[in-house]
Amino acid sequence: ELQALAALQPTPARLALLGSASKRLALLQQRAGHGAAAAQTQQQVFAAYAQAEALAAAQGPVDVLLSLNRMAAELLLHRGAGEPHAFNADAVAALRQRLAERRAAAPDFFSEAAGIALTLLQALAGRCLAASAATLHAQFVELHQRVDDAGRWRAVATQATFVLEPYRAQAAPAEKQAADGLLNLLRDHAR
Repeated sequence: ELQALAALQPTPARLALLGSASKRLALLQQRAGHGAAAAQTQQQVFAAYAQAEALAAAQGPVDVLLSLNRMAAELLLHRGAGEPHAFNADAVAALRQRLAERRAAAPDFFSEAAGIALTLLQALAGRCLAASAATLHAQFVELHQRVDDAGRWRAVATQATFVLEPYRAQAAPAEKQAADGLLNLLRDHAR
């Protein structure tokens, strides 16, 4: 079992795999109407990515995707309060710096998508997706014009679904409409 392996000999890669599998389980639980189980699984997602990020930091540079996944799970843990959530400003600044370095050294689809995803997470945390939706939409469309690869877009759509579906369930009408628009766009890109 993956959880046992990650507990027995934790590595950033094993913990990230555990986080990813748990993320998909949480999506399925949420869609099946098992909110309490999904919330518990989301805590496991956060724990796995937080531990992976901490282990990676002790070993050297942290992959930006570990940080983004941890932040996505953190966001879901705080969504029930109904109030905006502030990510640690130093962690966000460090992530932006790592993203800039990655784009400068080895630009690729995922480094570009990660920058947009960070903006999305911050908009969700601030409960201001409607105000950011047009910019996010334009950035996703521009990236899709450069990289039209459904397989890569599936990963982006899955990550967005993980945070946008729970968000839209509790959002005001304008926020829900913005979430639906982005989900539809990303799902179209993933086809």
